[in-house]
Parts: sequence; structure tokens; C-alpha cells
Amino acid sequence: MPRLFQLSTNAYVEAAVVPNLSGEAIQATDKEWLDFQNRLVRQLRRAGRSPDTLPEHLHWHWTNKARYYQGRGGFEFVGLEYDGRTQGLILLDYTRTGRLPQQMSQPLVYVDYLAAAPWNQRSLTDTPEFKGVGRVLVGVAQKISLEQGHQGRVGLHSLPQSEGFYRDVLRMIDLGPDSQYHGLRYFELEAEGTAK
Repeated sequence: MPRLFQLSTNAYVEAAVVPNLSGEAIQATDKEWLDFQNRLVRQLRRAGRSPDTLPEHLHWHWTNKARYYQGRGGFEFVGLEYDGRTQGLILLDYTRTGRLPQQMSQPLVYVDYLAAAPWNQRSLTDTPEFKGVGRVLVGVAQKISLEQGHQGRVGLHSLPQSEGFYRDVLRMIDLGPDSQYHGLRYFELEAEGTAK
């Protein structure tokens, strides 16, 4: 089981990976997240916080993503739960292939969307509940890649605020801006990579 670091207890806790999330489960999570996020954003704006320091993915609505992607082959929503609450969500795409020269055109698990619950985001709160949600979710993608025989290959496009996390923390290889994908930088984890 993956472990998250709970800041209030200064200890690791075991989280549950929930595969194949239903549209209803995603909608319930989305409502809880948006209500919490909107309260935090209002507080930050009243305190004079500059809009460009807020998370770039504030406009994401997981319910809309579920409506669009569910029922399409090759996609899966996966949740990360602890104590009955969704601490992170990820949308995986199983239809893509690698871009690194050593794994060009080989199948991988592509991370289409990834987000931690708003109460776990340092860009929204000075007192997050858990640390390491993003790392664990990429680790989940890597584990699924291994289970599918893809040797741990994982790819994703990063929002600018997250580039350092993927490059410096997870040690994913930065293949540069992708003109075919809104100019976002593309990152790839090599076979048998190190995201944990």
C-alpha cells in the first residue's frame, strides 16, 4: 500500500489506491474539492494574494473530465484515499507510446491529469494535511506500467508550476516544450525508473 506523510502527526499513513473510479465517485470528490478550494481561494484573494501564484489547474472540473473520458477505451480514473476522503486523483491514458530514443514507440502509461486535494496543496494552504500525494500518484502510474509489462515507463505533460517537481524531485527526463500540446513540457520516466 502507498504511504502518505501526515503533517499533523509527523508520521506516514497507509493510503488506498482506488482503481476505475465511477462517475458518481468522481462527482462527489469534485464537489468536495471545489467547495474547499473556492473557500481557500476567496480567503487568499481577500488577503491580497496575486492570482498568478495560485495553482494553474484551478479551472479543472473532474466531473467534466469523467463525462468526457469515461466509456472511452484506454482511460482510467484512479483515486488515492485515506480515512474515507480522496487525497488525490489521476487520469491515466493507456494508448500512448514513449518518446525517449531508447523507448521510442514502446507502450507506456501516460498521466493525462494529476491533482492533490486542495487541502494538500501548499500553494493554497500553509497547513496541508498530507505531503507526497503527487509522488505517490506517479508511483501508482509506474506500478501499473510494470503490471502491464511496460517496464515502468510513464509519460506526461507538465503545467509550468510543476516542471521542477517532475524534473528535480521525480527525476523524469525533460524532453522540452511540445508544440503539439499547448507548448507544455513533456517528461518521461525511463523503463525501471525511480519514481516512488
